[in-house]
Amino acid sequence: MDITLSEMRDIGPEENINLYRANQWSSADKPIELCNALSNSHSLITAWDNERLIGLGNAISDGVDTSTINGRLFLNLMASLAEYERELIRERTNAGLQSARAGGRPKGFTKEKVAKLLVMRSIYKDLTKTPRKNL
Repeated sequence: MDITLSEMRDIGPEENINLYRANQWSSADKPIELCNALSNSHSLITAWDNERLIGLGNAISDGVDTSTINGRLFLNLMASLAEYERELIRERTNAGLQSARAGGRPKGFTKEKVAKLLVMRSIYKDLTKTPRKNL
């Protein structure tokens, strides 16, 4: 396999659409929108097999401009969601710890139960032994 790195290579609309159709990507149904989006892409990485386009990666580089009201709104919404998620995790963790402390979680087997389980396991493994019926 030959790997060639180059700064730029023109991609025709037919090559894009063929690649998207071959992979059954839904954007293949909208070729004009697809070509416009890819031509306006900031960073596009492609993979070629000789003259055939076999892979494409589009790096999303839409930054948040915090000097605008929309950028500040978006940033504050993301911060609020992150804070909400953090507090939700904290609440669930504390609820689980309280439940475990209150006895809602099994503590393990008692010594008597372990002894019974060992006897049962030895009976199960030894095919000559059968359980006795108390009549």
